[in-house]
Amino acid sequence: MKINERSKFIINKLIQTENYITASEIAEKLQVSNKTVVRQLGSVEKILVQHNLSLERKTGRGMRVIGAPEDKERLLSLIAEKVNTRHEYSPAERCNIILSQLLKSQEPIKLIALSQLLNVTDATISNDLDKIEPWIRKMNMNLVRKPGLGVYLEGLEKDIRKAIISHIYENIHEQDILNLLYSKKKKTNELTSDADKFLLDLVDKNIIQKVEEAVKATMQQQKSSLSMNAFSGLVVHLTLAVQRLLKGETIKIDAAFLGKIKQKKEFELAENIGENIEKVFQVKIPEEETAYITMHLLGARNNYEQDVDIQYSSFHLIRIAKDIVKIAQQESGISLLKKSRLLIGLYKHLKPAVMRIKMKMEIRNPLLQEMKEKYPKWMTLAKKAAQPLEEELQTPLPEAEIAYLAMHLGAALEEANMQEQYFKVLVACPTGIGTSKLLATQLKREFSNLEIVAIVSAVNVDYDFYKHENVEFIISTVPIENAKLPVVVVDFMLNENDKTNIIHQMNISTVLKKNVERVKVNYKLIYRLERIDRYIKYIHEILTNFFYDEYIEIKDIDELCAKTSHVISGELERELLYHDLKNRESKGSTVLNKLMILHTKSKAVQSLHVGVIKLQNEYVLNKENISTILVLLAPDNAEQAALETIGYVSESLLESLNLLDILYEGSSKEIYGELEKIYTNYFKEKYKKVMEG
Repeated sequence: MKINERSKFIINKLIQTENYITASEIAEKLQVSNKTVVRQLGSVEKILVQHNLSLERKTGRGMRVIGAPEDKERLLSLIAEKVNTRHEYSPAERCNIILSQLLKSQEPIKLIALSQLLNVTDATISNDLDKIEPWIRKMNMNLVRKPGLGVYLEGLEKDIRKAIISHIYENIHEQDILNLLYSKKKKTNELTSDADKFLLDLVDKNIIQKVEEAVKATMQQQKSSLSMNAFSGLVVHLTLAVQRLLKGETIKIDAAFLGKIKQKKEFELAENIGENIEKVFQVKIPEEETAYITMHLLGARNNYEQDVDIQYSSFHLIRIAKDIVKIAQQESGISLLKKSRLLIGLYKHLKPAVMRIKMKMEIRNPLLQEMKEKYPKWMTLAKKAAQPLEEELQTPLPEAEIAYLAMHLGAALEEANMQEQYFKVLVACPTGIGTSKLLATQLKREFSNLEIVAIVSAVNVDYDFYKHENVEFIISTVPIENAKLPVVVVDFMLNENDKTNIIHQMNISTVLKKNVERVKVNYKLIYRLERIDRYIKYIHEILTNFFYDEYIEIKDIDELCAKTSHVISGELERELLYHDLKNRESKGSTVLNKLMILHTKSKAVQSLHVGVIKLQNEYVLNKENISTILVLLAPDNAEQAALETIGYVSESLLESLNLLDILYEGSSKEIYGELEKIYTNYFKEKYKKVMEG
């Protein structure tokens, strides 16, 4: 049975309307004439009869569908399936979709259009509007409802833009947005839910790609740079600005404030970005829009000392940080003022926070809800401790900023509670020779009470090997299936949320320690010597198999993997290594200051290999310039001690600036000499640990 769109609409309206409805009312909804609706009713009646339903007409009142409720529902389902739009959205999803439609539309939207979109009644839509209205008011906008006209948002352009950005980031993680918007290999429906697609429709994919190219070109021209997250956030903001400009919507900024913004050094960079965008989109960028770009550049960069007002100098911010800690100390009864890491962390956080609050820029905290639900005591403490900052800025802090303070204070409090206790852990990544080494360095800096027993492969943790080490949990960059120990999954650069989760696991381990007596193991000398012998073997392999190549030209990762595979002999082995390298890189690359760590485990190699490849020209990968490649290769069946040994190189990268310099500028002989120094220290550490316990 073929049903045209107009018949579907009329049937939907007739069935979902409890009372009588007139042809003129349907015509108004469809925006067609009464005659058109009357003509369509003949086809509608035939469809109704086929489904045990009938159309009842009453002069002066209109018409309605007569029949069993289950027959009505069956027909509605059939119609929805035919238009391929039937979807059972949750109340929260409906509210998000309605908000997305309102933020995107420049014209009033009729309730019938929203009810058709979401397959619910007008009454349900009206109820959903009631739910989202407080959020709309919080964004300094009004929800206007006019019978016969529809619903729409009313507010200043700056508030509308702020609302769109907030709506996106409150519901989709920033990294997911980037993956969805920049992904060329995957289709959108493979990457996100139906509800999220409405959110992503707020940002035009074609525009964002052009904006990204324009910003990137400007940054290269001006020899300027931003972190990956800051760059992507700026691109999303600029994309939204371009979309609004193309629709004739311009932002208004107070003249005095505009004058202050123009004095910032970022204003010149913003002008250059604006000029490139003008060329791409053939649209004029007003001075106010340039100021808007400047604000986001200021928000994106971490260089704030020269941009905050004189009263917010570094010394002043440190004093505010101390005042915050002092209140937290008084309220908690725990000594915090001597914790330099807490003061430094707060100071670094306050620099950008003060800038954003002073400039009335939005502060987003993706962990806000989690902090409110899991750590209400920390939130209460942070609210009290925030008083010095609120008095200084003469404004209440937004909840998102309170949550950031809570994360800093809470982590320090938990660490203070556990400073007398030590925890033995394993650190893991997919191979055990890549990002886990960088993570281990971060952990050593942040947690003095963590003892890293070993760095292992998350794919094959040898629990028997470490059963006598009293390991309490694993800290991993990826989930570990069927783990025999608790696993805390973190980012290899260790963010605040990761630290909180690690402290939480320490708390759990503390409880377990009280109930379980630790096993004291006395290893025999022969066992200790065997372990030392293995470390000697693996260090010998690395130094013996070291390779170096320079002036290599590549056009992509595929070619890099192919050229790297030539460090071993045998066509079959090279082909296997090539595929293993490609497969590992498809899961994500590790780049650190122009240095790429290319690593894998493979059946193509029988021993450990470390090498350095220097490129003829810098290669750009995910907006990171790469000039040098550090290659780490291990056998597919390599044991934990082998992976630990080869991974020590990448662990040293974050601890030794000298190593990075030598990898960039040094000759083959100089790099080899540095490796000898690194593994001399490594062997001393291992010898002491194994022989002395």
